[in-house]
Amino acid sequence: MSFSEEFNDLLMLTNKRPRFFVCKKIGGYFECVKSIVSFCSDKVVLELCDGELLIEGENLSIKKCVLGDVCVSGKISKVTLK
Repeated sequence: MSFSEEFNDLLMLTNKRPRFFVCKKIGGYFECVKSIVSFCSDKVVLELCDGELLIEGENLSIKKCVLGDVCVSGKISKVTLK
């Protein structure tokens, strides 16, 4: 087992299902995120245990990224699990 796998197990990220709360005009809070794959003002891609989460919108920014939790601010128009 690699260091990152051990670390994720320690944080209990590998066995959790992704959860999120979205308020279209303000932004969203996303849990069980392994990493931020890409980010720009109209699209954020988050790596999850079982795939990726694509967040689309306007004026998006990362407000918080701590221990598997990511807070995205801006006007979110669409969230897709890939």
